[in-house]
Amino acid sequence: MTRRRKVALALGVATLAATGLFLVSAFFVSDEDGPPTTNTDSSALPNDAARIAFAGQYLDFHSTVTATAFQITYWNNGFAPSDWDFTIVVKTAPAEIQRWTAGLKPGASADVRACTMLQGRDSRLATRSAPVVYGSNRCWRALFAAEGVVCVSCTTL
Repeated sequence: MTRRRKVALALGVATLAATGLFLVSAFFVSDEDGPPTTNTDSSALPNDAARIAFAGQYLDFHSTVTATAFQITYWNNGFAPSDWDFTIVVKTAPAEIQRWTAGLKPGASADVRACTMLQGRDSRLATRSAPVVYGSNRCWRALFAAEGVVCVSCTTL
């Protein structure tokens, strides 16, 4: 065997070994990134503490939350981008409501019917005021400042 063939063979074996190591490591760590895949309605959880802890895996709360209702569908696709579709309504102190607007501009339009449906489950989430909506069509926040209620709805679908 010529020297050139030996070098080419060694490079080929090294490349295969590196590719195999990458694929094996990707297989074992891919499901560790991000929260777990779920399709969960808040009514399936027993109390406020369980609901708040669960929703906190999928949404960063910008203030203290005392009640929540939600429908969360989330697909953890491992090392590939994840997909989600969720609506989460939270109760916070009216004085803390502006913490939910950092970096966002008002004026987005939103269909808040999903918020209204979730709000109907818990009288603490009820609102009378008109919301101010921040964000975009695919991810927005409706703030009911007088009541301290925030509805967040996001989708990648």
